[in-house]
Amino acid sequence: NGITKVNTGIAAASTIYPNPDLAYSQFHGVFDIAQGGSVRNWVLAAASSFQNNAHHHATGGTAGAPTPFGASVSKLNGSTNAGGLMYYIGNHEFSSITSLASINGIRMYMNALLTPTTLNMNCTLGAMLLAVLPVKPSDFTVAYRNEKAELTWNAIKDESTKQFTIERSFDGRNFNSAGTVIAVNNSNEVNTYKFNDPVNSLQNTVIHYRIRSENREGKIEYSETRIIRTGHTGANISVSTYPNPVVSQIHVVVPGGWNGKLVKYDLVDQSGRVIYQMETVANSFVQIIHADKLQKGFYILKASCNAETATQKISKQ
Repeated sequence: NGITKVNTGIAAASTIYPNPDLAYSQFHGVFDIAQGGSVRNWVLAAASSFQNNAHHHATGGTAGAPTPFGASVSKLNGSTNAGGLMYYIGNHEFSSITSLASINGIRMYMNALLTPTTLNMNCTLGAMLLAVLPVKPSDFTVAYRNEKAELTWNAIKDESTKQFTIERSFDGRNFNSAGTVIAVNNSNEVNTYKFNDPVNSLQNTVIHYRIRSENREGKIEYSETRIIRTGHTGANISVSTYPNPVVSQIHVVVPGGWNGKLVKYDLVDQSGRVIYQMETVANSFVQIIHADKLQKGFYILKASCNAETATQKISKQ
């Protein structure tokens, strides 16, 4: 016999979620069933009852009054027909982009929209996952020694992997193949792979590397990017940092000639004040400086090794 609109004021913290395990209700935090819209919440009309295994997904109660519903799901079609799920969500005016309760209303709307209409219809378990994804290289490192870039990475469960392609870039955007390593195809052990790239003839101070793994079906997966600085610095000594702007960590790439030497790092703010200092031996070509506590703005990173000094301007988001 239908429903009756009540638009009862229910505190978001008092909302109850009777079926939180279903996809419709997959969100974090609270959902406000009395926030906005012409039909925010409702109750069953006199002599009405839920049909077809309807689910309540957001409800609230007030003393001496019927429980209002702010979100529910029912099935219109029988078990042999695809689709037919009817989703109802109140508070259909989600005007805020900062309120968590409003954001979660949008999430519930999207959860309903993205639920497949053929869910559980003639389903063959695992049918969509028969193609094994290529393994992603792990523990990927690059070091510059004896005018060569020495690459090392690990892979496990690589029985479906065909090969690893070493890709090289001088600007961090355009990559080209520098060589190929055939996969061992042993799924029971962690396999360690190595590749040496002779860079003595390359007059580039900074080189970016990444590993592209490819399986037998032609699917690919990329590793993280690693950077080295070669000894071709000429008269200009410089350091490079990434990412820029910085979010939480500053990755500093120092000159290859500084390897094994004591390097001092100073971080200077716009007023010239040194707000961070560190000294460490450069046993790796990438030094990480934690910047999660930095205020937003611009800074100068100063790196010094013996009589050589280099600076780099960075931006903190």
